[in-house]
Amino acid sequence: NQIVHGYFTADEETAVQWSRAGDGTLTPAQAVRFRSLMAHEYVEKHLMEAGMPYRSADPEAWVDDFQDFNAQHFGAHDVAPQADDGSLSLWTDLGLTPPTDPIAPDLSNIDNVVEAARRGLHL
Repeated sequence: NQIVHGYFTADEETAVQWSRAGDGTLTPAQAVRFRSLMAHEYVEKHLMEAGMPYRSADPEAWVDDFQDFNAQHFGAHDVAPQADDGSLSLWTDLGLTPPTDPIAPDLSNIDNVVEAARRGLHL
C-alpha cells in the first residue's frame, strides 16, 4: 500500500554482463542477451520519461508484494522489449501493435519501438 521512488539495482547476472561488455569479453550468446537488455532499458527509460510508471501502482497488480505480468495493470517495464530475448511478446496481450520491422542487431531502429509504444499507449 505504498508507492516508492527507487533507482536501478542490477541483479548479479546483469552486473556481470555490464562488466563483460565493458571489458569486451562477451561471448556471441552473451552479446545477444546484452543487446536485449540494452533495448529493454532504453525503451523502459523513454516510456518513463513520457510519464509511464516503471510498474503499475494498482493494488490489483500486486500479489504478496510481487507484481507479475498483468495486462490490465502494467508499466514501462512490461512494455519494454523482453530483457532476455529482445522480443515484444507481451505487446499483443497489452493491445499494442509492434513495429513492422524487427529490432536491428545494432539497435539503430530502437526508437521505432519507443514511438510504436507511445502511439499505442497514447503517451
